[in-house]
Amino acid sequence: MAPSPVSCFFMAKIYKSLGALTEHRIVSKPQILSRLRHVNIVERPNETAEERTYRLQYEALQNWNDKYWAENNQLFNQSKADYIKSNFKDISEQEALSHDQLAKFYRKFLEENRDKHVRYNRTWYRGHLALLASSMRAKLSRLRANMLETKEPND
Repeated sequence: MAPSPVSCFFMAKIYKSLGALTEHRIVSKPQILSRLRHVNIVERPNETAEERTYRLQYEALQNWNDKYWAENNQLFNQSKADYIKSNFKDISEQEALSHDQLAKFYRKFLEENRDKHVRYNRTWYRGHLALLASSMRAKLSRLRANMLETKEPND
């Protein structure tokens, strides 16, 4: 039995709508302090409320992540400089220290900041789970909007 023209029309409509679900993203250069690349979602001209909510949540989570790593990297660099000054007084700034020479510092830094990193990981995962739910709502709203924008056949 051949599919009816109406069901073919709706299948074509769904297929076209699914193709329009992707959003355009632009990846930035690494940030100076955090060394993270921001992924910016380009705002659609006909953005739905759910898509806007998702985009803003995504940006907020990226900004929080960037702030965390900027502060962490600054703390790490300062702690490392202090460690080198106190433990390697006879080495000039141009000389590179090996990873073996800095192993005690790395271990100490990680141990001292373990709880902070555990809290970061929990918050990061919670934020991304919330983004997942928001993303699904945004995709459904885009699918709904695309289905309503497509014109009906004149049959």
